[in-house]
Amino acid sequence: MDFEIRNVEERDLLQVAEIVINDWKIAYRGIIDDAYLDNLDVQAKYERFKQNYQEGHFTVAVRGSEVLGFARYSDEPFNNSDNKKVECELCALYVKWDVRGSGIGAALVTYVKDYFKSIEKKSMCIWCLKDNHKARFFYEKMGGTLYAEQDLERGGKIYKEVGYMYEL
Repeated sequence: MDFEIRNVEERDLLQVAEIVINDWKIAYRGIIDDAYLDNLDVQAKYERFKQNYQEGHFTVAVRGSEVLGFARYSDEPFNNSDNKKVECELCALYVKWDVRGSGIGAALVTYVKDYFKSIEKKSMCIWCLKDNHKARFFYEKMGGTLYAEQDLERGGKIYKEVGYMYEL
């Protein structure tokens, strides 16, 4: 599949919000409480993205004007719950459900890893829900090593989240 990776633009944000909400409703059904998933709102997510998309480190994979996936990343880790030195974080990675398996996720991870290498970072992490076995398989396939576990609160309930570390 042909696509390009570029910095997000404001015109992409509604599609990005749709990807997040749709993916959560599919991937986390049976993992996260249905009432929480059923109340996720594309417009609310879109409004949050509009407020902070220019903060940087936000890239999209596109084919023409269609957003196929995206990655958000940070030079500093948001979650660092253990004693290992994690220098940076892939904070979000989403690919439209109907194009998963086409190499977009792998290309986005590689793009982010290459960026971090270019600024001399040595280790990156990404977090996902412990029961999201498809994501965990993907992160392991991409070279991640399970290194930590922590709690995540959503909708007043606590879920387990696991962290994967990548040596860069």
